Parts: sequence; structure tokens; C-alpha cells
Amino acid sequence: RVVANVGTGGEITVRELARTIAELCGGKSPIEHAPPRAGEILKSRARVDRLRDALGVVAQTQLRDGLRETLR
Repeated sequence: RVVANVGTGGEITVRELARTIAELCGGKSPIEHAPPRAGEILKSRARVDRLRDALGVVAQTQLRDGLRETLR
């Protein structure tokens, strides 16, 4: 049994993610930026080495393509 993060190992900002999702959905709504809430994680990056080492799995889908598929 392997417990592992699934991701690319790279970083993306919440703003960039929101812009990409809005663009893929054809949205025109403005994206509001608010200060972080108490206890909010400011940066997070999936450590994908465990999944790669245990199963040889490496992300091959680009974020935009995966979001497009998810939002269909």
C-alpha cells in the first residue's frame, strides 16, 4: 500500500489557477484578491517522489489539459 501525493511537483498560484479555470469556462468575472486568512497555507508543492519511486508514475498531463478535461 502506497500513500502518495499526485501532482506535478511544480507550483502554481491560486490566482493563476483561478484565471485558467475562468478562461476555460469562458468566464468574465473579476478575480478578487483578499489577504490570507489566519492559519492559511501560503505555499504548497506536492512531493511526487514517493509515487514515482513506488509505481514509476510521473505526471504527463499539463494542468490546462487536465482542467479542460475535468470541466467538460
